[in-house]
Amino acid sequence: MTRCLELPIFFRCVNRCLFCSSDMRAAGAHVLSLKEIDVVLRKMKRRGFTHVTFTGGEPTLHPQFIGALQAAKALGYRTQVVTNGSALAIARLRKRALPLLDELCVSIHGHNAKLHDGLTQNPKSFSRIRKTLAGVRGPALIVNTVVNRLNVSSLPAIAEFVCGQRGVKQFWVSGLIPEGEGLRNYEQLAVPYKEILKNVPRLAATAARRGVAIRFFAIPLCTLGEYRAFNSALYKNPSAAVSRSGKVLANGLPMPKAVKTARCKGCVLRTSCPGIWEPYKRLFGDSELKAVKA
Repeated sequence: MTRCLELPIFFRCVNRCLFCSSDMRAAGAHVLSLKEIDVVLRKMKRRGFTHVTFTGGEPTLHPQFIGALQAAKALGYRTQVVTNGSALAIARLRKRALPLLDELCVSIHGHNAKLHDGLTQNPKSFSRIRKTLAGVRGPALIVNTVVNRLNVSSLPAIAEFVCGQRGVKQFWVSGLIPEGEGLRNYEQLAVPYKEILKNVPRLAATAARRGVAIRFFAIPLCTLGEYRAFNSALYKNPSAAVSRSGKVLANGLPMPKAVKTARCKGCVLRTSCPGIWEPYKRLFGDSELKAVKA
């Protein structure tokens, strides 16, 4: 099984997403140097890691972004970048980066400029994503949408837009993570799972029609019913993350606390499902959970 490393290299961004889970206020101007990146990549390679995802902030804005990709490929890593598509809209950077990338994960939160730009608080973000998508050749293209109160009613239209883009292999529908801006704005932006779940049959049908794999992230397995096979938790590879200090967090990704409730007792999915976020439970309760029996 592939062992995956998540490596945040640059905690700045041109967007100011209302739900951003990267706490850039706390991170300040943190930049991982190319030497520090190389040290971590070598250390984790010796530990058996073979896949690296560069994150941020916005990793493509790192002044030595290409150097980081080159270092990873020289060590034999499969590479992924999680991006808002801003810098890769620039053809000369895209031309250098794409041959060094195996996977590109682009964040798209609306099917048009009004919705997407409203959520990112950047009036140019949607147009830049369109340029990036039009120019991507080579790496597997993944799109992630964070569902919140402002875009949940547009999920079918977002799915049509995303799955209709050339080269998209996976469409990730992600619940709101209570961290960073996502925590600060949680009460204003979080939606009950049922508001997401009523769209799931249509989203799955759209993805299937377009030949795109759909994944649901940060949504409890039990709530997905017959669609639980599409939950990302079932596809998770062993992973580790690196903190802003460069320290390797060997016990998995640093995430806000998820909890199991009394409704999870006896559920056969307990070992696969992380449960629900504590802020979600405080806001909406746990009545949507239903233990799956053997």
